[in-house]
Amino acid sequence: MSSVVRSVLRRRVRVLAGACVATVVGATLVTTPPAVSVPETDCPAAYPVRDLAEGQPVHGLTVSKGTEPDEFTGEVVGTLTDGIALGMDLILVRLDGSVITHPDGSVDRGIWSGMSGSPVYAEDGRLIGAVSYSLSAAPSEYAGVTPAAEMYRLGGYSGKRLRPRKAVATAPGDVTQLRRSGLSASQAQAGFRRLPMPLSVSGLSGNRLQRVAKRVGMHPKALTTGSTARLTDEAVEIAPGGNVAMTMSYGDVTSGGIGTTTAVCGNRVLAFGHPLAFAGRTRAALHGAEAMYVQRDTLFGSFKVANPSAPVGVFTQDRMAGILGRVGPQVDTTTVRSRIRSSDGNRRTGWTHIIDRSMTDQIATIHLMSNLDSIADGYAGGTGRLAWTIRMRRADGKHVTFRQSNIYASKGDLSYFMPWQFYFELATIMNNPFERVQVVEVRQRAFLSHRLRQHRVGAVQVRRAGRWVTVRREGAIQVRPGQTLRIRTRLMPVGGSKVHRRNAHFRFRVPGSVAGRSATVSIRGSRGQFASVNGRAKSFNGMLRKIARTPTNNTVTAELSMRTRRGVRRVERRVKRSAPIVGSRSVGVVIRRTR
Repeated sequence: MSSVVRSVLRRRVRVLAGACVATVVGATLVTTPPAVSVPETDCPAAYPVRDLAEGQPVHGLTVSKGTEPDEFTGEVVGTLTDGIALGMDLILVRLDGSVITHPDGSVDRGIWSGMSGSPVYAEDGRLIGAVSYSLSAAPSEYAGVTPAAEMYRLGGYSGKRLRPRKAVATAPGDVTQLRRSGLSASQAQAGFRRLPMPLSVSGLSGNRLQRVAKRVGMHPKALTTGSTARLTDEAVEIAPGGNVAMTMSYGDVTSGGIGTTTAVCGNRVLAFGHPLAFAGRTRAALHGAEAMYVQRDTLFGSFKVANPSAPVGVFTQDRMAGILGRVGPQVDTTTVRSRIRSSDGNRRTGWTHIIDRSMTDQIATIHLMSNLDSIADGYAGGTGRLAWTIRMRRADGKHVTFRQSNIYASKGDLSYFMPWQFYFELATIMNNPFERVQVVEVRQRAFLSHRLRQHRVGAVQVRRAGRWVTVRREGAIQVRPGQTLRIRTRLMPVGGSKVHRRNAHFRFRVPGSVAGRSATVSIRGSRGQFASVNGRAKSFNGMLRKIARTPTNNTVTAELSMRTRRGVRRVERRVKRSAPIVGSRSVGVVIRRTR
């Protein structure tokens, strides 16, 4: 092996990530899988790794533009023992043609992101494997190939093994024994590392996505922002060397990756040559795609820009050697629909279909925020109303519908502030400790206004001798047992808010059993009150009732806490006003002894 090749092998291997995932704008819902042609009955015969020879010619298929595959050629460089994983070798090849190299042989785009899964064949037509690794971030013609036999093992996980066609016999001496690289497994692991394939998510900008992902429990470093594109209504043929997309959701929020089909065996599809999320058994939609072009990038590596097409099937396996799916009936999805409008006249109806239902709370929140951002058209403050409906299937098969609404205000970024109560409640329902439920539909309605309408809790006053007296911050209210305590708080406009001063009145009857004891009156607005309810609820229905009783943001709550012989007794009163209320105040209460 030449010194140039050894230099290449010392560089780290990086997985080819799906280059882009598309945002859907007004796409038509596909309710049944469109007809697609399935060109082959059996998988092509797998070429044994042990029979490969250095310098052996290869050829393959990939798409650089449109949907028709280009042909590329190349030669075998060598095999890295355990280069992918223990017991899974990595075949190294040098490729040319398509847009990998220029006609004069110099590197053009090199091995690009989105080329993952491109089939590599021997001269006799047997499948060597799938292009799935790159040896350099800068454009390079060297690639790592996942062996075909390792990819065929994916069929065993689904209970129905893939059946490759019978291999073509070769004459003795036509193929020489492959010269191994000589690296041990420990050396390979130290010098070669497979980077995790990022999950692309459309709908939000990069900084926005990272911020939201961290809050909803997704790993921010594993995510990238998808390019703006349309999920086309027409199906694209799934064929070896053609574009293929694997998505966990599609619509306004499309999450997944785009790569290349390696083999089609009847109605079953092998692709990528590496995992998307390494989820093992999975549920994901199978799409074709149309490539627009391959962008050359000398810093992070070239990448393909493509539009996913209509879904035509489902992926069921996401393993080290690739992904496996089938063309045909699709799995049920959870549909998220939203209708957002603003005082400026902007309006939008959006939808997202979620295939991986374990991500419903996360994807539905990203969907809501992306639609709010679209209508707000800027990270600006204001006032908004949001209502949501969650339809779910309970463990006994019965359907139940949960509805909630609230009003919100923010001086800085209203569309970021609004979705979090929705997310908290949906996540609480999905992860409840009482029974397993399946969310089947989510509906969201919102109205945004650029005018800020918001109160803050101001001074506390007590009624004495027919007039209202302000209680000093360090002062206390004196009452007698059996007396009715009448207090109010002044609700003041938040700076820049278009509201007038208001009052909120409360009455408490002070029982005789607390004579001579201390008490406290706490008055607060309801912003951000999303405390956990699972610990206090004793059933799923009880949990839903507690969630439904969460105070809305335009509620001001007063609580009288009194010490008794049995502990602390709390009495709560609530008053609603037209605008959201923030802030809090507390005052002490002295309950006189009776004579």
